Amino acid sequence: MYRTFLSFKIGLILTALSAGVMFVLLFSHGMHYTTNQLYPVSLVLSATALTGYGLMVRARRLALEQIVRSE
Repeated sequence: MYRTFLSFKIGLILTALSAGVMFVLLFSHGMHYTTNQLYPVSLVLSATALTGYGLMVRARRLALEQIVRSE
C-alpha cells in the first residue's frame, strides 16, 4: 500500500514540476532563446513528465490489483 502511494506521489510531483518549469521557461523566457537551445530542455522536461505519468499509472494499476486480490 505504501509503495503504491509513494509511486503515485512521486509521479504527481514529477509531472507537476516538469509542467510548471516548461510553462515558465517557454512562455516567460522562451523569446530569449533559440530553438536549438530550447529543444533539448523541452525534450528532457517532456521525458520527466512522461516518467511521472507512468509512475502514476503504475500506482493505479497496483491499487486495482490489490482490490482484486482482496475479493
